[in-house]
Amino acid sequence: MTTIPQNALPLSPKQISVHRHTRQQAASVIAGLRLDPSSIVGISISLKDKGALDHIALATNKDDVHVIDANGPSSKKTDKQLFKILGSCTLAGFMMARIAIRLHHHFQQHVQGVDLSTTFFNSSEAAGHPSAVIERSGLCQLTDTFPVDSLWHGNDTKHAVKKLCLRAWISAQVANHKESLPSLRGAKKVDTKVVQENILLCLGTLVKQNDILARAQPRVLKNEFDALKFNKQGNMVLHNSRFKTRVRLNKDRQSYVEVKNKDGSVFKGRTIGGEGKKTKISFGGALSKTKTPKSISVVGLEDPTAAEKAQESLLLMILQGHVNVLDAPFVRYLWFRSKQDTKLLTLKSARSESNHRSGPYVAHLNSSQGDVVEAMTSTTGSPVVVVHGPPGTGKTTTISSAAEMWLNVYHEPVWIIGHSNVCVKNIAEKLLQRKVDFKLIVSKEFYVEWHEHIYKEIKKHLIRTDRLPKDRVAVSRMIGGSTVILSTLALLSNPALDDNGTFTIVPVENLVVDEASQIDVFDYMWNGRRLSSIILAGSSEENSSRSPRSTVSNFHPPFAPFFLSFFFTKIAMPFSRAFFFRVGASLCLFLAYLASQSLAYFIIDEPASSTQWSNGAANLISWTKGLEDGIDAFDVELARLSDDGLIFVARDVPCEKGQTAALNIFLQNVPPADDYFLLFLNSTPGTMYATSSRFTILDSSSSPSSTQPSTNPSAVTVTISGSPNPTMPFATTFAASSGTPLMIRNMTPVAIAIGSAILSCLLGAVWTLW
Repeated sequence: MTTIPQNALPLSPKQISVHRHTRQQAASVIAGLRLDPSSIVGISISLKDKGALDHIALATNKDDVHVIDANGPSSKKTDKQLFKILGSCTLAGFMMARIAIRLHHHFQQHVQGVDLSTTFFNSSEAAGHPSAVIERSGLCQLTDTFPVDSLWHGNDTKHAVKKLCLRAWISAQVANHKESLPSLRGAKKVDTKVVQENILLCLGTLVKQNDILARAQPRVLKNEFDALKFNKQGNMVLHNSRFKTRVRLNKDRQSYVEVKNKDGSVFKGRTIGGEGKKTKISFGGALSKTKTPKSISVVGLEDPTAAEKAQESLLLMILQGHVNVLDAPFVRYLWFRSKQDTKLLTLKSARSESNHRSGPYVAHLNSSQGDVVEAMTSTTGSPVVVVHGPPGTGKTTTISSAAEMWLNVYHEPVWIIGHSNVCVKNIAEKLLQRKVDFKLIVSKEFYVEWHEHIYKEIKKHLIRTDRLPKDRVAVSRMIGGSTVILSTLALLSNPALDDNGTFTIVPVENLVVDEASQIDVFDYMWNGRRLSSIILAGSSEENSSRSPRSTVSNFHPPFAPFFLSFFFTKIAMPFSRAFFFRVGASLCLFLAYLASQSLAYFIIDEPASSTQWSNGAANLISWTKGLEDGIDAFDVELARLSDDGLIFVARDVPCEKGQTAALNIFLQNVPPADDYFLLFLNSTPGTMYATSSRFTILDSSSSPSSTQPSTNPSAVTVTISGSPNPTMPFATTFAASSGTPLMIRNMTPVAIAIGSAILSCLLGAVWTLW
């Protein structure tokens, strides 16, 4: 047992006892607390840098906190016992929906609890920060809210355990406060049991990705300023140099401003106002007006965006049973498609003279760009379209042409959004050139002083958020007859647009997301209920500057939609030469595309989702590969969803014609769990070919609950043992075909594509000179 200081709340005790337990010990220790249905337990979790669950903290109304290591050896039986005990009492935590999803994703056990962030607020109010909840519950009043709220800011590795314990202890104090009990008893609980398992699995993955992004955000941001002065009230007026590093107004007090003077003195202040490049900061008269600051930084987090609030609200409504995500067609299409959805998504857009292929809205486009406009605006094709192409291939031009079609031909509304104001501004300029009627919604802070010069030419199309009317009639007059609306994702998430009827006047039926790979895939789910079609435009090369490498791109599995439109090169030549070159360029791009999409023809048949492998026995791997793609060998790795690391099974497994498409895997002391899956890949460059269904590995004393596939007597048997370990070599390495290394052999289709591209370029150049 250890102790930690408690200075966050003006309450006793000032020291909290911390008891640490392994995952295997957890059930017996928590059982000793003698919890019953009247018990209320505060809960919090901590994460590793890569987003995996690290520790769980549990606190009662006493002065003790129990910390459980979420990793390490355990069994499904002991995990089940632990969560059965926790299910016998009431768990209470801040952002409880997120906690429940992460716990279920890691332990595969159901979780029920009360969300403290919303319990003390009515339905018209947003979820409260911990400091606001503490004061609203009547527990105590706080003179400074930042020390409390910063406990939930995360990514402080040095004080991670201390903050984890204090979060659980504060949750327990709020929940067990005598004035809180009536609200807690009547609160609608978060419950993973009300959600289907496949939806929980998806939500767990998305929330984990979201947590990785959140942990990557800096907690200290150094400001760049041109000048500063003090007004008559003694407040600093800071002139920021750059939009990205400006000191923002923080209404929720999730951050403070830190000034370091050249003499080493440090002062803390709060933002109290701001407009454009200017920010007003109060230091309570403590900061000297005569000393020149050495540096100015913002410590803490920005206020949550409307999109982030919408995500939390959606998670809560799903786990409280108020929302069924399967009712949203777009969410089904992207994550939980049925057979009917799959059939719809694979429809080709109808081609006929009525599609205006030769009309004025597409006459300036090349053939492939015209195909993309057709796919985007088609009412008979897939409702999910991915427009893929590197910079310079005309994505923005194509989007503006599609907007013309929606406006003038189909008379349908369309919202075009991007991750930034500059991204949306580029589309606005194209629409202006084409004389399209549109409205561009921008935030006040971006418009005033910062980038007003950008919008001079499109000023009559602008709507500033601070000038949006609150009543529907006035909004309708401001929008006029425009049915093409441009905004950022953050503004699309603004509840004010819903409250004043903007989404009723111009419904979000067709949504175009430009530079889609710059936006986290989870950002789309909250708005899925509104959509009838969505177009994701971008490139897999445009990785978000805020996204760590471990997050999932919108242009990669498992979230990639089903209709892919590829741009081909547009060359300024006479028609016959341009056509000749375009055919060659199209061919080489098509070959490169086939090389990168071999996953579609490489299927792992066994293990299936119902498969149960046994320790101390041989188990079957089988596969089907139906494409002559030059891939004649691959590597096999075994991984887990809830644990980092890999077991390297076999290297250079042959998969040519006439060879057995199977392996037998003999397991020795591999940890039992139900979250294993196999990877087929070329491990040298990291090229993925296929992933298996999730399956179970049993311990040596357990028997499968159903008949399992028999091993293949003609296949090689590979023996693996122990836990995932990235330092271990492959258990078996097969002899490479003809002595050629795997990486070289699997580069064949890529070499063909590159060779085709070079040949096309040479022929095009010769043809041009000729």
